[in-house]
Amino acid sequence: MVQSLSVPLFITSSICLLLSVFFILLYHRLTSRHEESVKYYFIFSLAAFVSSVFFGGFAMLLNSADNLLQLSIANRITVVAAMFTTVLSLHFYVSFYQYRAPTFLKWCYVICAAFSLLAVVPNQYFLANTFFETSQYYTGLAYGPLFQLWGAGF
Repeated sequence: MVQSLSVPLFITSSICLLLSVFFILLYHRLTSRHEESVKYYFIFSLAAFVSSVFFGGFAMLLNSADNLLQLSIANRITVVAAMFTTVLSLHFYVSFYQYRAPTFLKWCYVICAAFSLLAVVPNQYFLANTFFETSQYYTGLAYGPLFQLWGAGF
């Protein structure tokens, strides 16, 4: 059964997915037929897709109830999508003010990719599955020192 709180998240996820498809089709059409410089349409499409994954993962998180495996997977999807949503949102600043992407932004992608690989596998250094004492059916994520380091950077 779908929780009523997650319905707006599923709708937002669907809208973001449609925007992602729209921007990628627009990017393809403008580059193949009109040969215009549209370098940021691809980034906009990618940002919309990652936002779609984030909202979908968060909706799954709300609907996981007592399914421990689904809760752990939804937690990890949400954390990884949030990392890349943060970095991709910096491109809006770069594109609207017409700055070149600084080296810092490129290193942010490398750091997020490394931390995403750490987030996928449960470990005590980044994210570990733990059972909280409040309920025998609830599992959450224990944040390790590397996760706290990543959080301090953003």
